[in-house]
Amino acid sequence: MDMKRDYYEDVQLFKTNTVLALAIVFLAALISVPFLVGDYTLYVLNLIAIHSIVAIGLNILVGSTGQISLGHA
Repeated sequence: MDMKRDYYEDVQLFKTNTVLALAIVFLAALISVPFLVGDYTLYVLNLIAIHSIVAIGLNILVGSTGQISLGHA
């Protein structure tokens, strides 16, 4: 059984160097996207990101807690 021995293991953001490297590559790609795509594509990507945040939030609220949100939008 893999038991944690101290609190520091719980608050580690990057457990391995591979995860850290992938996070840096992802952030670099995220920063470079506005310079590589056109205005309309950037607009569509923003809409996709906003709608996925709303969908994930609604899924957490309704799916995990069972609460019904009448004013989520």
